[in-house]
Amino acid sequence: MPTADQTPDADQPVPNAGQVAVEGRLITAGAVGGVLAVGIVVGVISSAYATELVRFGPLHLSVGALMAGVFALAGGVLASWALTSRDAALLPGIGWFLGLAVLVFVPTGGGDVLVPGSGDDVYAFLTAGVGGAVLAGLVAYRDLLAKTRARAGRPGFRGDRATPAA
Repeated sequence: MPTADQTPDADQPVPNAGQVAVEGRLITAGAVGGVLAVGIVVGVISSAYATELVRFGPLHLSVGALMAGVFALAGGVLASWALTSRDAALLPGIGWFLGLAVLVFVPTGGGDVLVPGSGDDVYAFLTAGVGGAVLAGLVAYRDLLAKTRARAGRPGFRGDRATPAA
């Protein structure tokens, strides 16, 4: 049991607080990098299926568009929840776009085209990827805003800016 002279005062900094802050930033940077890397991989894989269609009677769905849209939305919501940041919701969509941009703009031998570039299925692929990222950002904004408002009433919450009663 610590004695009174061993207990740190509230005004004194906690030992190794700087090291803990650096480690927390490294973990966050690693998580951000991991989410971006998964987005790049999904961008590369889904672009290969951009022109593949699944037919449900009169309805034709692009497999690549389904992959891109679902990943951008679900991955964005999960990333914002895991990193507790609205901005993290856009990371999977940014990674998806980077993966697609690498396929479009990196030169290949023999002039091969890595991403097909015309047709409604390709437009659906691009729209689903971007739209999923935007929807993830909106869902994360609404979810985190509701959580912030719910916590604001608790004492000790940093966001509580209650003014004293006059």
